[in-house]
Amino acid sequence: DSPINVSVNVPGYGEKIIEVSINGEVNRQGTYKVLAGTTLDTLYKRSGGLKDTASSNAVIFQRKSILEQENIALEIARSDLINAFVDNIANAAASSSNILSGDLLNLISSSFQVKPTGRLVGDLSPNSSNANDLILNDGDNIFVPTKPQLVSVTGEVNNPSTSLYDGNLKFKEYIKLVGGYTSTADKRNIYVIRADGTSITVNSQMFSLNQYVVQPGDTIIVPKEILK
Repeated sequence: DSPINVSVNVPGYGEKIIEVSINGEVNRQGTYKVLAGTTLDTLYKRSGGLKDTASSNAVIFQRKSILEQENIALEIARSDLINAFVDNIANAAASSSNILSGDLLNLISSSFQVKPTGRLVGDLSPNSSNANDLILNDGDNIFVPTKPQLVSVTGEVNNPSTSLYDGNLKFKEYIKLVGGYTSTADKRNIYVIRADGTSITVNSQMFSLNQYVVQPGDTIIVPKEILK
């Protein structure tokens, strides 16, 4: 189905026309020309709403200005890591310092593999307060995925992999599926990236490794322990 033009009069935004895209599990996907001031929830309605197969809590919303901010933040983080690496080499006097230098070098290398996405995270489902309040910008891209069925475990585990979600499995059982932790795993700082893009440390005051309930679409990340 071809998209339609949305005409919404919003005080204070004039008659400026912007273009936004919405694709995935919506009834009328495509690029829409809308009046500035149009909200995300209005776009959902104009695109015919979400299909039954849609994952409303995993909407991927990308914005150019967020991507630019992420690129700036990443460059600053890389610069800080490089400065720390140089300082560490200059002050290296013991073997422990040399080990730290190696770890910092690995972190620097990993930072160059990070690709900013420009994603706005949180609950962006139809009728949510965020969707009702969020004013669209020119060039915004919205993708509505299908309902997630997978759980991924990566980082310091023996066999990083992805498996089908099983509601009967507990957190530690998902770790067992990937062969358990490596000897360098930082079990105190394991975190989970949820389907909506938010993240949570599972060994925090709110959750423990025994209490956290794994959800479909979760990516469990086990970081490396830098210092023993």
